[in-house]
Amino acid sequence: MIGAVAQWCECLHGHAPMKKALVDLADGISAEAVAVARLPRDETARPKVVSHDTLADPQDPRILNRSFARPVLGAYVGKSKPGTIWLSSYVAEDVDPALETFQRRRGLAELAIVPLGSDEKSVDFLEIHYRERLCAADHAVLNMVASTLASTWANRNPGSFIESFLKRREANRASATPGPILGMSNPARLSRAEFRVCLMLSKGLTARRVREELGICRSTLRTHLRNIYLKTETENIAELVYQLISDRSVPDVGSRSGSRVA
Repeated sequence: MIGAVAQWCECLHGHAPMKKALVDLADGISAEAVAVARLPRDETARPKVVSHDTLADPQDPRILNRSFARPVLGAYVGKSKPGTIWLSSYVAEDVDPALETFQRRRGLAELAIVPLGSDEKSVDFLEIHYRERLCAADHAVLNMVASTLASTWANRNPGSFIESFLKRREANRASATPGPILGMSNPARLSRAEFRVCLMLSKGLTARRVREELGICRSTLRTHLRNIYLKTETENIAELVYQLISDRSVPDVGSRSGSRVA
């Protein structure tokens, strides 16, 4: 564990890649997947995530590529104290169905979230996924390192996270399945609802018109868009629309039912 913390410090000072720090951290605390996530205070914006997962195949749909901090911390997501530990198993009410699905498909039982720091625009978290609920020894190890990870994060080199995120995003794009987002092979694995939203945006419809055409509320569209941004490696609606209209082949509205949509 000492070596993992040392690697974390090296990473934050620009002497090692963040990916290596997360690999060592996962090994040191026996985690299945670890992520550093930056959540914008604007809930409609997509979080930025740098992660390490024990799954070897980067195209495996079960791989960790998102943040679950917001549904676990709820109203405290922007108020949590750096270095504290929040466990998904301690949440009394139902957690995000996406987290439940992720844990079920991966055979995971616990998510530990450690707030790292915040500013006026965003909040940073370390998110750790475990196969089993934490025993007393696991709690002790996590308690021992959480405050150290948060304090060293506060002293990191400016821009270290963004640099790691951009490198990770480019690597993901380079390894992604080729083909247009709305192609028949559905490379982004869009759901039927997400596919319809993308299709309408590609035809020039505004977000308001999309809601009216689909008969959905604003919050439902926001949820669809967050999922689409995640699956297409885009940051906002402008980038998504640009990507959609840049694709060479966009199916007609009538063809969407025949597409292979997840």
